[in-house]
Formats: sequence, structure tokens, C-alpha cells
Amino acid sequence: MLIDAAKKSNIEISKEEIQTAMNNIKSGFKTEKDFEEDLKKEGLTKKEFETELKESLMRIKYVSTEIKSRTKNPTDEELKNFYNNVMSKINGLELNLPIQEDKLVSSVANGLKRKYSEQVKIRQIFIKYSDTFTKDQKKEVNDKIKELKKELSLQDVNFARLSVKYSDDQILRQKKGDLGFVLKEDVTPEVSKVIFSLPVGDYNKTPVKTNNGYHFFRVEEKKAKMPIEFDDIKDTISDLLYKQNVQKEYDKLIAELKANSEIKFY
Repeated sequence: MLIDAAKKSNIEISKEEIQTAMNNIKSGFKTEKDFEEDLKKEGLTKKEFETELKESLMRIKYVSTEIKSRTKNPTDEELKNFYNNVMSKINGLELNLPIQEDKLVSSVANGLKRKYSEQVKIRQIFIKYSDTFTKDQKKEVNDKIKELKKELSLQDVNFARLSVKYSDDQILRQKKGDLGFVLKEDVTPEVSKVIFSLPVGDYNKTPVKTNNGYHFFRVEEKKAKMPIEFDDIKDTISDLLYKQNVQKEYDKLIAELKANSEIKFY
């Protein structure tokens, strides 16, 4: 339907456009021979592939031209309403929105919450422990913690080095204990209570015990909670709503083409 519509709209594709698209596709292959072998697997000749490529470019150009002429930029009122819905969602209020709109609002709210909420950048030393450990395993854990505490009590502690030395997690050791920035809801309450109360550069001398073991944390950096101002995110919201309008117009276009076409199913 799109190809027929493109032809009726006198959409033209130049040889240069086809060649550019062809070169881009060929760049994904090591050699010309590899490209030709791939065509054979698809049961296509070069001429047939070129025809399909031309039609694909026609569809793209037609849709781009048609949708651009139809799609309107969101109004200031629409932007403000969306912002208000996002803020309501962040504050935990229930909104009676259509499913798709609610999904978009929730997605934006979650992203902004992570960006603007209070955060701490932490480094961790993790020592694995379980109540199911044998007596010898538990003694080994206790001895390890005692040794670690001694090192943490020294001056000029290199927390990253200690994480590599003591952590019972390979990925954590590879990252030198770096966990990046976290929000309060990213961690358990007992961990949150410790890391958000520590000043930058400090670490807990007594390990935090959780279901999977013992944890020592060092606070590397802190980000205070920031207000989410409308003017700061206006452009982001505008882009999102414009893309949403593009999708709506595309759906309308397809529906119109279907309504004006004779479609037979075989």
C-alpha cells in the first residue's frame, strides 16, 4: 500500500540515493563476494535486490514526507499537562490515563526520579556468609572480617585495593568495588541507613549484615535531591510528545490507506 501511495505521490528515488544505500549495506560485509553469497541465500539477483531497495527507499521517503506534513508540535498546554502528570506520578498519585499514555508518563517519571533524587556513589567490600555454612566456613568468614577490620583501621586506607583483596564476588573485584550511584530504593533499608548517613570519603567500620553476607561501604560522592523544574525538562517532554504524535499520524495514515484499498487474503 505504501509503495502504491508513493507512486501516486510521484515519489522519485535517484540512482545516487540507491547507490548510497547499496554501499551502506555492502559495508556490513567483508567482501563483495560475501555480499553476493548472502543474496544467493535469499534467492535474489542483484537486479531484484536493487528493485527491493528502491521500493524500500520509496516507502521511507513517502512516509517521512507525509508524516512530517501531518504532525504538529505539542502545544505549551499539552507540555504543561504532561509535566503535571509526571510530577503526580513521582509523588505517588493515581492517574486515570489511557494505558499507552500512562506507560509513557510512568517511564518519564521513573527516569527523572533517578536523575533528580538524592544519590550516593559507593564502593563496596562484600564477604559472603550464610547460616547454612559449616562451622569451619563460619570461622573462616569471622577471621576474614577481623583481618579486614585491622586494615580498615590503618591510615591512608585504599578501599579499592581492599575490595579487590577481600570481596567474594568476581565482578565486584574487577570493578574494584565500584557500584556507581544508587538511590535509597535501590538497596535494602539496612544498607540505605548506613550509606546515606556516611559523609563523603568515609566508610562503615562495622559491617552491614544482610541475607547474603557482610558489607563494607565507602561513600565516594553525593548528589543532593534537586527540584524538577518545568523549564529544565520542557525540551525533553516536547521531543517525546512529538514522537508520540508521529506514531499516531503513522497509524492514521495506514488506516486511511487500508480503508481506500481492496485487500484480498489468500
